[in-house]
Amino acid sequence: MQGCDEARSREALCGAALAAAGGTSLLELRDSSARGHAATRGGLVYAAIGARTTLVNLTASGGRAAEEGGLVWASQATLTVEGSAITAHSAADGGAFHLSGTTARLSDTAITHGVASGRGGALLVTDASDAELTRCTLRANEP
Repeated sequence: MQGCDEARSREALCGAALAAAGGTSLLELRDSSARGHAATRGGLVYAAIGARTTLVNLTASGGRAAEEGGLVWASQATLTVEGSAITAHSAADGGAFHLSGTTARLSDTAITHGVASGRGGALLVTDASDAELTRCTLRANEP
């Protein structure tokens, strides 16, 4: 998908706007914006079990998850984020990103004002995940 403007999705169980699961699943979101999305896991994106997800030039703000990943929840997946601005996301764990057993590459991306009531205001990396951040800005994230 390219050039999308996704605003205020209703609260969903997993991935208020986008979900991908399974080894052949591919999800790409480019040159887009999202705001006010909410879900139990993965406020905007839910990626699981071999899914490949790419976010490029995404501007996202105000997302929340009741449990994990105010923007993205990924488990046993591959995630690439490039040239994006992620602001004011919240979740119990992983304010913006919750990664579990996931390979993630983030570059030229700013994650700011993320809040987690538990762990990882910007991102939480668990369960043998491999996360690499290159030229990223992490600012004013809590706790």
